[in-house]
Amino acid sequence: LFYDEVELYSSELDDSGAVNCSVKVRVMPRCWYVLCRLWLRVDGALVRLRESRIFCSADDPKTVVRETTWHEGTPETLAKAGAPSDVRGGASSPYGDADATAQALGAVAPAAVVKHIVESAEW
Repeated sequence: LFYDEVELYSSELDDSGAVNCSVKVRVMPRCWYVLCRLWLRVDGALVRLRESRIFCSADDPKTVVRETTWHEGTPETLAKAGAPSDVRGGASSPYGDADATAQALGAVAPAAVVKHIVESAEW
């Protein structure tokens, strides 16, 4: 029914990397979903991805599920975990943007996962 993506913040960090904060919203006939994503890459030093997902089903509209996932690594820790260790920008880089970073870090255990379920009888 509805989809939109809003970029809240973006910077190239004075040519030393990149940072982007965005929100994606999707409304479907049986549910709605929100993804808020903060992505940071400091060239050669660090990559960080923090995602918060919020979901609500039309079958149970009084329950909202929020999951927050945090991935972070230096080239050394990423290599030890089996992820690509080339923390640089560019179109061919595994950490070139937030979507590529999410895919590259998908096989690595996140640093933290927090799941909240909010139930309310007053809607």
